Amino acid sequence: MFEQLVPACRDSLCGCDFVDVMQLVQNIMNFMIYLGTMVLVLILVYVGFLFITSQGNPGAIQKARSMAMSAVIGFVIILGGFLIVSTIMSTFADKNEYGDWDSFFGIEKQACEESLIFPQDPGTDNRLIGTDSITEEFAGYVAAFIATAQANGLSAIYEVSRASQRQALIDFGVPAENVLQVRRITSPHFSVYSSYGSGGTGSDECHDCVDLNDYGISTKDGDMATRVLAEALSRVDLDENVPNFRVTEAYPKTVSHAAACHNDGTCVDVNF
Repeated sequence: MFEQLVPACRDSLCGCDFVDVMQLVQNIMNFMIYLGTMVLVLILVYVGFLFITSQGNPGAIQKARSMAMSAVIGFVIILGGFLIVSTIMSTFADKNEYGDWDSFFGIEKQACEESLIFPQDPGTDNRLIGTDSITEEFAGYVAAFIATAQANGLSAIYEVSRASQRQALIDFGVPAENVLQVRRITSPHFSVYSSYGSGGTGSDECHDCVDLNDYGISTKDGDMATRVLAEALSRVDLDENVPNFRVTEAYPKTVSHAAACHNDGTCVDVNF
């Protein structure tokens, strides 16, 4: 529960910025309301118990009333603080389509630009390709992954943070419908979906889940996915036209996602 209080930037090499701090404030206030409500309910249950067992004892009845009044006043104070913070947030902050804070006091959330490493020939050093310099060779890797994924019954969308990156990939022949500009990502990556699409199955658990490592797929934290997705992705991994890749997010999810498929293991995030 406490891990959910901290914004997803905690896992980013670029760190957090001012907007992330304000997101943390909002998360803490939301948690305080949740905790305060639970405490209030427990106190009122106890107060009810005191009333029942007081047997007309004026002292016990007064103690119960005082406790109930203190609990209600405390909850009202917490609720008041929450309303004040929420009013400030809604007045001075903007949210993006994913429900995350996009700017605060006019300060915009900065997209984190990390670099991607692609394997070269065996025995040579890896080459570093900046996320802002889309080359024709790099676009070829992206196109090859998308085509191979589709040939194996999967859908692959390459997500980037800048319009210039998206346009460069399209200019080099990557299908426009397979490239999406998303502001809040730590680095460009593939979102790979099974036949259920981004909406998933509607379940909050993964049915027929398997360990991706058992299928020879490199993962970040031993992630899992549905058997159908794992089998198809393993075939993509064997294709000689596709560079080595790693699954960076699958089931169970480690951060919040707009796509519901992360709730049931029917999609994964992939990076070279």
